[in-house]
Amino acid sequence: MKIRKAVVSDLDKLKALLFEQYVYHRGLQENIHTSVSADVLVDDDWLEDIINSTASHIIICAHENELAGLVLFSEEHTDKASQRYKKWLYIKELIVNERFRSKGIGSKLMEHVENYAKEKSIECIKLNVLNNNDTAIGFYAKNDFKVKKLGMWKILQT
Repeated sequence: MKIRKAVVSDLDKLKALLFEQYVYHRGLQENIHTSVSADVLVDDDWLEDIINSTASHIIICAHENELAGLVLFSEEHTDKASQRYKKWLYIKELIVNERFRSKGIGSKLMEHVENYAKEKSIECIKLNVLNNNDTAIGFYAKNDFKVKKLGMWKILQT
């Protein structure tokens, strides 16, 4: 298994893994997600912009010719005096291919993100997780993440 930065030649594999995650999330939150195709969900230009960005990053775990997992994160900052942490990393997606789960890949990707943060003198990592995604919640708790916010929705009948 090799951890590395995604490159443009990874686009098709990235799209497939992002779509796999979307299908999983759609199953967890059917009242929120609509059914769309992979091409509608993920745009090549969007992925290329992230791959070429200096503020957003896609790190992958490659196994032979397969994509075992990925983490998509961005560097964020604020000038607000009330905020203790002025810089943080925001994890947008952490995905492990279903065939490679329970093999430590998520932990290796998280370790990479934490090392990146330390190199940049960033003291905080933030993310969102669906409230009924027990597997992800357990993973993040095991990796010392704490609940700091609770997002709430109200779906209105129209």
